[in-house]
Amino acid sequence: MSSTGLACCLGKPRSVAFQDYNKEVLVYHTYVNCVQNAQLLAQGTALDFIAADWNDLRDGKYFTSFALTPEQRLANTSAYAVTPGGYDFIFGADVLYEVENYATLLDLFDKLLSPTGCAVIVTKLYYYGNGGSLYEFQDAVDKGGRFGHATLKTINDNSSNRREVLLLRRLA
Repeated sequence: MSSTGLACCLGKPRSVAFQDYNKEVLVYHTYVNCVQNAQLLAQGTALDFIAADWNDLRDGKYFTSFALTPEQRLANTSAYAVTPGGYDFIFGADVLYEVENYATLLDLFDKLLSPTGCAVIVTKLYYYGNGGSLYEFQDAVDKGGRFGHATLKTINDNSSNRREVLLLRRLA
């Protein structure tokens, strides 16, 4: 998702946060990708790299983070807490692989998205071996009553698992 975060930088936001459970992914891949694409970083956009699981984010726990300034200086690793309601967009890819995570994800979106914010999720139709699926997640969204959903795009090459781009918005 580092390319998605970098694309967001083109809009000159105040900040972009990259999150992964594995700090190594952030340090050795996402951070490196940001440095190699520094020309995309808008002046004044702060980049945060957050190593945490979704439960910790949802519960407001502090976790390890490091920040990259537009000048490409890696700050010291520090404790960091996300701002409730502080995100206009949340992007995720392949996050629907386990049904047991759906409630946590919906709680997380509810907590972190601004009142007009939205989540965009790129997902496979089915996650074989893990039990997750787009349809089960849509059912969880419908039952939760907090968000509506719409399919923005279907990607089907007729040779592999179909993918969809799903949009979630708060219900009025």
